[in-house]
Amino acid sequence: MEQDIFQAIYNQFYPVVFRLCLGYFKGDREFAADMVQEVFMRIWEKHDEFRNESQVNTWIYRIAVNCCLTEIRRKKSYETRIQTYRPPEGDSSEKQQQDQEILHQCIVQLDEPNRLLAMLVLEDLSHQEIAKVLGLTEVNTRVKVHRLKEKLRKNYETITTNVQ
Repeated sequence: MEQDIFQAIYNQFYPVVFRLCLGYFKGDREFAADMVQEVFMRIWEKHDEFRNESQVNTWIYRIAVNCCLTEIRRKKSYETRIQTYRPPEGDSSEKQQQDQEILHQCIVQLDEPNRLLAMLVLEDLSHQEIAKVLGLTEVNTRVKVHRLKEKLRKNYETITTNVQ
């Protein structure tokens, strides 16, 4: 892979991969940034294995997911590095920041497969793309997304009720 092409892929997908890693590692920004570097090292190493059977973003998501899952399995102590999520400075309203914090709290409470699904939905991937990343059928993905939204809605209501 030419360095220019890799740099373009890195620039385009860094924010997406970072958010995915951030979701896996429950808001630990420093650890997520380390994992992003690991993901892009894998992309560089495995670029010749890409067979154009899927979109590049699907392939990159799959590598990112695999790297995160491998790290979680290798180091179960990641729970001790949980940090409180802070939305980026400069958000337009306090309510929006609060909603983002609550959404993140809701996602953190999910089990690992649902956390991944939530992160992919938040990245605006289509059901078809999510199905490819997760190795599911599109119909199964639609059902899982619907159930996920219900869980998040209940978690959101619980958190906002307890806050008030």
